[in-house]
Order: sequence, then C-alpha cells, then structure tokens
Amino acid sequence: MSCAYAPTFFAASSGSHGVGNDVIQVSSSLASSSKPSHGPEKAKLLSPVGSWCAGINQADEYLKLDFGKTMMLTGIASQGHHSNDEYVSEYRLDYSVDGTTWFTYTQVFKYDDIRLELNANTGSTVVKELKFLHEVKARYLRIVAKNWHNGICLRVRVFGFKGKRIIILINAYMCQ
Repeated sequence: MSCAYAPTFFAASSGSHGVGNDVIQVSSSLASSSKPSHGPEKAKLLSPVGSWCAGINQADEYLKLDFGKTMMLTGIASQGHHSNDEYVSEYRLDYSVDGTTWFTYTQVFKYDDIRLELNANTGSTVVKELKFLHEVKARYLRIVAKNWHNGICLRVRVFGFKGKRIIILINAYMCQ
C-alpha cells in the first residue's frame, strides 16, 4: 500500500453560510433614466409596491448598484415590474471596484460560445436567478438592458459573500 499527501482547499466566508449565497445589501443606486415614481431605489426583488423602470425604452439603459465596499458576488436574481407586464428579457452585467474602470461579466460555455448578454426574465413576476460561473469582485454592478418586453423594468437582489473570505485546508492522505 502506498500513500500520498493530497491537501484539499476550499473557500468559505466567515459570517456567512460559506457558499456565497448571502444577500448583498445595496448602499445606494442610480439609473441612466427613470420614470416618475419608478426610481432606482424601488428595484428591490419581491417588492409588491415598486420597481425601477427606465425613462426611455432603449438599449443600454442601466441600473447601477453600489454596495458601499468591494464584495465577492456570486449571482443575481431579477423580476420585472411589480404590477404591469414589463420586464427585461436580456441584460449585460458590468462591474467595477472603483466606478471608473468597468469590466463585462461573461459566461463561457465552450471555446466558441462566449456570452456577454444574459437571459433574464420571461415574465414580470417570475424570479430569474443567475449563478455566476466565477466569483465577481466588485463594489459597483450595472445591469444593462439589452432586450425587454413592453418596457424596461427591474427588481433585483445580488448574492455573494458577506463576511471575510477564508481558505480552509483539509489535510488528507490518499492511500491505494
């Protein structure tokens, strides 16, 4: 029988569930434009009384979230308007740590299948969740509307690690 040392690492977060599904609180938000009474502060997932709606229905209208500090993000959930049949069906996610330099989140499924625009909602009340294929380090997140149904309206919630990330080492020996 021979044995070999095979250390195993995994990431967790102190003060969280360790799987990156904590709800990340938004410190402030703004938008490229807004309808009256539908400002960015209304963009809370599952809210029965509000949603952010763009003042102009055109591509690249966005909702920008500021988390107040740099966070590790792991996913997003979205809905459309709280009472009308208006929702974003496809969006792009841009993120930044400083609010000046922006990066676009991509999903790579194969070498030739890189997606910048992500499928979103198929109805205004259904919650659409997107788990990121890799963690995103960001203080700011922009949800940029690319396609929509009847109007650009969003309610969102972002997930990630709330506490400090820690790396856990499990000492393990593999024997055959």
